[in-house]
Order: sequence, then structure tokens, then C-alpha cells
Amino acid sequence: MEPADLDARLFDACAEERTDEVLALLNLGADLLSADPESGRTAFEQLVPTSDTKLVGRLLEMELDWDTPVVATGTSAFAMQAGYLDKAWEGQTLLRALLATGPDLNAQDNRGQTVLHEVFEAPLIRILLEAGAHPDVRDQQGRTPLHQCAWSDLWRQVQLYIDAGADPQLPDTEGSTPLLSATRRMNTRVVTVLIAAGTDPTLANDAGETARSLGVASGDPALMFALGIGSDDPQARARRAEAERIRGLVVERLRGGACWKASNREYWETLRFEEGVFLYESGDLMAGGAVEHRSTYRVAEEAVEFLLEQESWRDEGEVERLEHVLERLW
Repeated sequence: MEPADLDARLFDACAEERTDEVLALLNLGADLLSADPESGRTAFEQLVPTSDTKLVGRLLEMELDWDTPVVATGTSAFAMQAGYLDKAWEGQTLLRALLATGPDLNAQDNRGQTVLHEVFEAPLIRILLEAGAHPDVRDQQGRTPLHQCAWSDLWRQVQLYIDAGADPQLPDTEGSTPLLSATRRMNTRVVTVLIAAGTDPTLANDAGETARSLGVASGDPALMFALGIGSDDPQARARRAEAERIRGLVVERLRGGACWKASNREYWETLRFEEGVFLYESGDLMAGGAVEHRSTYRVAEEAVEFLLEQESWRDEGEVERLEHVLERLW
């Protein structure tokens, strides 16, 4: 088969992500960087991003420029592909391999967005931040990655950015901070994290709105409590006390389990279902409406999911980390 025919077939196979055919054509010598006569795009630009990890692995074996823009917005192949990886170990391994190719971590596309605007999985964000990605780059709307995570109720990711030194009070082009955006969406967990980081709930946007004014307008007790509105109210104090009681019971149940005997991922994976369901079904942990805005089972599940994302596993620290997580959830 002529090289031009191979290249044409590769372009079509990449467009439809026919994995086996792409791999076979590459092995036959098809040129991934040959431009299609009609569109002017290369097979590489057509293929990336791909959710097929075998294809990503094969691409990483080739000498490719991952800073190449692959879509009309000017987003690089690296940023697009990073956004398609999952948070599992394989996805983290592939991201580290992509980083080894030397891409520009802070390159901005036509919208002003960087790779951190494309990636939303917490373990991948952590890897990018540790590699030198800057958390405070703003796009053309003035939004940082922290704005996006606050809007999307990704409280773990918000905490990651805060821990990495991101400025939680940077406003977008309309004057809205991440806290104001989270409050508008009634993302109580994100609001709790941002308030704990010292974000000012009285900062106003261009329309004169503040997080506190939006919280009052929402009428939501949990949201207002997170914003410190009505914290002296007897009902609010009672709700906090009940939340603390439940948190203590959750920790007690987990502490009484196998967490001091088996400090490994397999145990926590089991705990997510077995212990979590037990907590959900336990009469002691169903608080009769005092924390009806929060499912006890979901709290325990999220705490365990958080622990699963941690890289260090030490017996003496597990319960303390869990207590810290649960404190943030209320």
C-alpha cells in the first residue's frame, strides 16, 4: 500500500478512534503527522484527546510535540489529553509520562485557559501542581481553576488549590470570587472550605452582591451556617452540636473497625461499602432531621474516598486524617 493511502486510512481510523486499526497502521509506517488534504489537520490532531489508554501509551512512545494546538480554541494536545485521563493509578502514570515530554504547564489557549482549567480529578491536579502548574492563572473571564471547582462543588479540589497557595479572593471579570460563585450554587461544602481558608464573605461583585447577601437570600440553614450567618441562634448551635455528635460516632465506628490492623487500600475499598452501609443502617447514626441536609452514609463515603486518594498510609495517622475530613464536611 502506498504511503499516502496508509496516511489517509490512519486519519480516518483516528477520527473514529478505531484502536486496533490505528495501532496496526502505525506499525506499518503510517505518518501520524501527515496533514489531511481537505482539513489540513493531522492524524495526531484528530486523535487527541483519546480515552483509550493503549493509544495514549503508543503515542508516548513517539517523538511528538504535545504543545501542539489540536482544537479551534488553541488548547494543546497535552492539556486536552490530561483532561481525559481518569484518577486511577493508570491515569496518574500516564500523566507523569506526559509531563516527562516537557510540555508548557502554564501555556494559555485562545480562551486564556491552562491545563489546570481542563483537569478536574483531584489526584491529577495534585500531580500538576507539584510539577509546577500555577494555580492562579486567569482566563479571559477572569476565572481561575479554583473558580471552576468552586462552581462545580468540587470541595476536595478546592482544598487542594488552597493548600497549594491559590488566592481564594481573586475576582473574575464581573467581580465574583470563588466563594461568591459557590454560594450562588449553594455548594455548602465548598463554602465551608473557603471560609476556613479566610475568604471574606463580604466582598461584593460588580452587581453589589456578596456571599453573605446571597446566603441570606437562599434561606438555606446549612449554607447560612457555613457563612457564619445566625451562628448565635439556638437552633444553629443545636444543629452544630448534633453534627459533632454524629461525626464522633462515625469516627468511633471506623476506629473500632480494622483500620488499626490493616492500613491498606484493599481494606478501605471494602470499608467504603461494608462499613458505609452499616453506618447508614445504624439507628444511632440517623439523627432524625437535625442534619437532614446531609446523608450520614454519604459523609462516611466521602471521607473514605478522600483517604483513598492519599498517597501516604500510616496507622497512627488514619483516624486523625478522617476526623479532619469530617470536620470539613460540616
